[in-house]
Amino acid sequence: MNPIILAVSMHDAAEYAKQRGWRHHVTVTPSTTWAARGRTGPVYATTAATDHPAYDEMLAEAAPCAVTVDRDRVA
Repeated sequence: MNPIILAVSMHDAAEYAKQRGWRHHVTVTPSTTWAARGRTGPVYATTAATDHPAYDEMLAEAAPCAVTVDRDRVA
């Protein structure tokens, strides 16, 4: 089960994963809101993602895939 990262870009997600030592993850960006479909795992969001106008849309797409949406561990 890979973590699902809501981010503004692939680079933003890669930096978030690198800081945590994660080698595998699923990235959901404003242009790839569908990326988490069919997956399950913990959902995290970068600070930039929570400030993005499309955050609610990204979260709505990822929430059904979530094992947990841990708002206390947002970057």
